[in-house]
Amino acid sequence: MWMVPMAMAGLLLAGCEGKEGPTGPGGNANVQRFTLTVNSSDWEEEGTAGQSNHRWIAVVNNLVALTDSIANNGLVLVYKQDNFLGEAVYTPLPYVETQNGFQRHWEFLYAPGDIGFTVKDTDLNTPQPTQSIQYKVVLVEGNALKDDALRTMAYDDVMAYFGLER
Repeated sequence: MWMVPMAMAGLLLAGCEGKEGPTGPGGNANVQRFTLTVNSSDWEEEGTAGQSNHRWIAVVNNLVALTDSIANNGLVLVYKQDNFLGEAVYTPLPYVETQNGFQRHWEFLYAPGDIGFTVKDTDLNTPQPTQSIQYKVVLVEGNALKDDALRTMAYDDVMAYFGLER
């Protein structure tokens, strides 16, 4: 994934909430998970509508569990939560969805202590997200787990892989 540009390092989202989940049992103490809520007011517009650089970005500067070691040698997995028929559905990022003839790209970027979320439409007129969005973030210490298959696994499958409950 992309690293957070230095220009974004100063952006602090006062309305962004998060909570730390439990670490894994026994041998999975190197796995941490978090739920982060990004409110509509947390998104900052980048670029100019109609131009190729137009997108919305929300950066969380206080994810201290995202250490240098994890950012450089570990694994960072992110899932966007949606609701389908009253059930939470977690989609791994990056993710592309079709919207009225164009595509909407949901992505994430990170650096030690920071994680950001972006949304960009291929029609170059990305609207600001209007509802709160929850993301699940899974941080894994150690380079032995850089299995590319994990990057595209469903959230529940990743939790099962590490022996954790949803």
